[in-house]
Amino acid sequence: MVMLCLFDVPFTATHVDSIIQEITKKPVYQGLFTTFINPHTFYLVQQDPEYRQMLSQFDMVLPDGVAVQKAAEYFLKNDGKKISCERISFDTTSLAMPIFEWAQKENKKIIFVGGKPGVTKQASDQITKSFPDLQIIATLDGYQSKQNLVTHIIDAKADIVICGMGAPHQEKLLLMLKEKNWHGIGFTCGGYFDQLINGLHYYPAWVDRFNIRFLYRLFKEPKRLWRRYLVEYRVFLGHCIKNFVNKLTR
Repeated sequence: MVMLCLFDVPFTATHVDSIIQEITKKPVYQGLFTTFINPHTFYLVQQDPEYRQMLSQFDMVLPDGVAVQKAAEYFLKNDGKKISCERISFDTTSLAMPIFEWAQKENKKIIFVGGKPGVTKQASDQITKSFPDLQIIATLDGYQSKQNLVTHIIDAKADIVICGMGAPHQEKLLLMLKEKNWHGIGFTCGGYFDQLINGLHYYPAWVDRFNIRFLYRLFKEPKRLWRRYLVEYRVFLGHCIKNFVNKLTR
């Protein structure tokens, strides 16, 4: 795995199989913190430079979206060679299933954190339909202090925390755990818990096949996402255009 920068934002070039190997190569992994970036990240970094500094403290910063993955493969090089990476997100279409499968096999204790009260419990119910022996030991909402959440997670001796509180709150929580020397595995997951409420598979198969998940989400959640996709994503697009022009004129 290689940590690079895409438009001055930390970025890890890797694949799902490599991540699973990284996690499973030791009986107990001594702390592994993973988050994800998408086109909206570049708007957030522009608004709050501290967010970029937070991202740099993670062990892996993965491309949650085909647009970021393709931009990285086009613009980035490592040791003079173009990189190869995979679109990776913590959801049913990507990293979540192999992580839950491994956690069930290894009897790892998991805590879900985020969403409104009751959302993580509903998400847990959906996940355990497919992984009945998965040890989800707590489902915590995101409407309480981060310090209380950190204390609960540490006291529960959780092995894995899945945090869906939205950026940058989810990153802040995992970094608070890191500062407390919690030696577990932490993933951010954005809105995954909300997607799980009505079933394990949020996206129809044809949407996933054609990589148009963002259009489907915009169709499903227009009030929440229209500004993000149609206005704030322009920051990422601007970076792409600027770097494309620079590449042509070299």
